[in-house]
Amino acid sequence: MREPRRVGQCLAAVSWRTAVIRGVVPLLVVLAAAPGLAAKKKCKKLCRDTVSACVTTTCVELPRKQQRRCRKGCKRSAIASCKLDQDTTRCFAPSGSDTAKITGRVVRQEPGQQVSVPVPDAQVRAGVDLNADGALAGDEAVSTATAIDGAYQLEMAPVPGKTAVVQFRAQGAVPIIRTLRLVPGANVLLNVSLRDMASLQCTGDRCVGVDDRLSLFGAPTNASAAARLFDPAQEADAAPGGSLDNSGQVLRSAAFACVELTDNTTGERITTLPSPAELCLAVSADTRTVLIDVAPGTGPIEMPLFSFDDAGGAWVPEGQAVLKDGDNAVIPEDALDAVRAGTFPGAVQACGPVNHLSWWNVALPSGQPACLALDLRDASGSPAIGATAFFAGVTYSGLSDVLAADANGHVCGVVPRSEAAGEDLDGNGIAGEQTRTRIRAQFGSKTFDGGEVVDDIQAGTCPCAAQTITLSSANELSGRLCTVTGRVLDTSGAPVTGAEVVAFDSSITQETLIALCGQGQCSFLAFTGADGSFSITAPVIDQLEVFALSLDPEKPGTDQLAFPACPAGPIDLVLE
Repeated sequence: MREPRRVGQCLAAVSWRTAVIRGVVPLLVVLAAAPGLAAKKKCKKLCRDTVSACVTTTCVELPRKQQRRCRKGCKRSAIASCKLDQDTTRCFAPSGSDTAKITGRVVRQEPGQQVSVPVPDAQVRAGVDLNADGALAGDEAVSTATAIDGAYQLEMAPVPGKTAVVQFRAQGAVPIIRTLRLVPGANVLLNVSLRDMASLQCTGDRCVGVDDRLSLFGAPTNASAAARLFDPAQEADAAPGGSLDNSGQVLRSAAFACVELTDNTTGERITTLPSPAELCLAVSADTRTVLIDVAPGTGPIEMPLFSFDDAGGAWVPEGQAVLKDGDNAVIPEDALDAVRAGTFPGAVQACGPVNHLSWWNVALPSGQPACLALDLRDASGSPAIGATAFFAGVTYSGLSDVLAADANGHVCGVVPRSEAAGEDLDGNGIAGEQTRTRIRAQFGSKTFDGGEVVDDIQAGTCPCAAQTITLSSANELSGRLCTVTGRVLDTSGAPVTGAEVVAFDSSITQETLIALCGQGQCSFLAFTGADGSFSITAPVIDQLEVFALSLDPEKPGTDQLAFPACPAGPIDLVLE
């Protein structure tokens, strides 16, 4: 029987904080903004031309490292000049309706807890890389820390045509990065649930996860490493930003991961490596159909490799990764069909050179995208001002940026286009395939289903003709109770007794939770019996995640499965 599709596993020995996952109850709490906060947000709205002219005339011929320093110098001198003009509208973010507000809550799910645990003092930073120098300098970003209840609030000035990046960081957690397309007056609700990083076992310059699903060869010997590998088939939402590369193409990911190194002497993060290292990411059976050979005739099977620009908010091409088996032997080109079909024996991993550490992605660009635009309306037919929307792949793994509706309720983004008759964009040998995208919208504290669309076969970018979606009770996503039964097993198939099992949907609001579970109808947490069996009842709106954890020293491990609805029958969770 085919192994169930799984969310990315933790990469080191199981601890009580292993595999932190999205929260049971993302309560929508807003932290009041500090007085005068908007006055502190420098946006250089009218200073950009000065910065660009300085960079063009002064920096373009310099070597890369000196060029970055030169750009920063241009930026600082331009801001200083603007301030001396004593015209605060030039260099400071306007207040009121011209700003965009971003609010939300940062939580994490602890094993054994029936509700999300708020994360106080998480660092939240939002900004726009105005001069494209790869950094959010102080003048380009605003920052805050979450309150004791995990709530935060930021205000910033939207920049037309630019992607806003929101970064969330907390000790021991995978950094979360969200990308937004903002408009003046936007009010974006952005709740996040943190996932834990896992320590890698480092010997010399080799750092490996205990399950061998991620490895780094060539790491500095004085460093400790932490990482987390994700399966795009189940955790596409964990990827930083949307699924776009810096050319605007939508990426189809085979595997992605976050990797961080820390200098054991100074305690500082190591972002740039003294010499290139090799990073290997395991590719799950569920995403191997994404794999193709982009350089046929060279011997190995090669896939594009990307890193994430956490200031610009897009994936950047970084060369190619080579497919290897579980023994680190190169998989030959003639085995590609078996790899894609799932009949290749053993593990498949993609290995490529890296010279810096952050987010890395083995992915295939989908070619020219198609345009998808919406006119969002409230129940009365008026523009849904303040609403946001995003697009999620149905036939592909990937998410769009969060798109804020303008004063007309309009949003626009890009999706992978469908194949025309006889066309094979993804190189899978099947021509004329349709791609389908799911639309989700947020309006106030409510979530709405915008339905599924078949993506256009015509390539295009914004603007384009829009379809109207009304956000009303008819398409509001309301919760229902789901009872999940199944077993928890070890890798040999033997039952695991006393394992914790948690089930939750991170989109459940406090009001829905009270309505469905207020009389004790929900269990949230269960422990397996002697035969490894369990039964658990939880509310679900959009996607139910089931997480198992065993602290038994003889059978430790975790597993996590995600379902688009309530599972139709019993499930098996296999601890690794």
